Amino acid sequence: MALYEYRAINKETGARVTDKVRVDDMSLFLQEMNRQGFLVTSVKRTGSRELFGGLFSRRSTVSKVDKGMSLMELGAFLKAGIPLRTALERLAAEAPKAIAAPIRASAESLEQGQAFSQAVAPHKSLFDEWEVRAIEAAETSGTLAESLTYIGEQALKSHDFDSKVKSAMIYPAFVMVVVVAVILIMLFFVIPAFSDLLGTENLPRSTIMLLALSNFVRANWLWVFGGLVVAFVIARRLLKKEDTQGFSERVALKIPGWGRILRNSYLVRFGKTFATLLESGARVLPALEYAGQATGSALYMKASSDIRKEVEQGRRIGDSMRKTGVFPALFCELAAAGEASGTLPEMVLKAATFYEGEVNRMLNSLSSLVEPILIAIVGVIVGFLAITILGPILRAVEVLT
Repeated sequence: MALYEYRAINKETGARVTDKVRVDDMSLFLQEMNRQGFLVTSVKRTGSRELFGGLFSRRSTVSKVDKGMSLMELGAFLKAGIPLRTALERLAAEAPKAIAAPIRASAESLEQGQAFSQAVAPHKSLFDEWEVRAIEAAETSGTLAESLTYIGEQALKSHDFDSKVKSAMIYPAFVMVVVVAVILIMLFFVIPAFSDLLGTENLPRSTIMLLALSNFVRANWLWVFGGLVVAFVIARRLLKKEDTQGFSERVALKIPGWGRILRNSYLVRFGKTFATLLESGARVLPALEYAGQATGSALYMKASSDIRKEVEQGRRIGDSMRKTGVFPALFCELAAAGEASGTLPEMVLKAATFYEGEVNRMLNSLSSLVEPILIAIVGVIVGFLAITILGPILRAVEVLT
């Protein structure tokens, strides 16, 4: 996903906006900006090129912590009776640079007569699409302060949730790096040192194959490394395509343990986004669409689209969720109960909170489950390499003695 810097003009007020955005399809982005009432006058790719398919690209996104704290502070200003423009100016004076610039630009747009939701819509680096829709709905319902506070709280909770997931993956990733390093050291240094000593006669087939592999890798290391990088880039690009992303997600969801964590993570994002939009006064149909987008999952985006079509035809949300096959029974039952009792936001949020707790419990026990498995894998690999090399040497020593 490339990073672009764009300039746009509001068609009604003439306000000028400059911001950065990451997009896959520029034509869709231009259509969305036009729908929001902005004319994009220039677009250029920034210096953060996606070298090797984004492997070495720099991220220029706003920290969720800074974003959450800033939105909660803005909500507090509004609750205290401070006018929105004044609150934005105060926030811009104290906020980090990445947040201050779009906030200051939004304040200028307000002065030119724009609604707050229109003022923040172009600033994709700070506000997600569903957050803009929540703000738009909150302006209509008169709950802007509460909605900003709630969005800020969800940003902080999202940061904590993502941090736990990343922390749980650090140890397995570290162990795999160690395994790869051990294999490379054996292939490039240890095995060649013993190759002359071992010779080629009367060696086990496994030792002969290992010696041949070592010789091949050392002689063609540049081609081997380049091939792995190219394969990684191709696989990464294929997985980003819609037709392959859904398939890869289905495979990932079937992985024991990790698949359940992944599914529950999607449910948490969907549920909290959907509940936030409804609490802000958004209509159900667009709330479903933006909740699906917030998951970042091709499967759940398609499921949200299918649910929306079903609801448009008069069917109930809980029943429509069941038909998709990606929402568990509890989530569907709570949504159905909330729809029947008029408490849909509360019940969906309750479902999201339940699955968030389940993810936290699974992440806490993940390291204790993964650690012995990884140790066993490392032991098997190192043991195989040691036996393959040291076995013939020990037998040769026995013959000599």
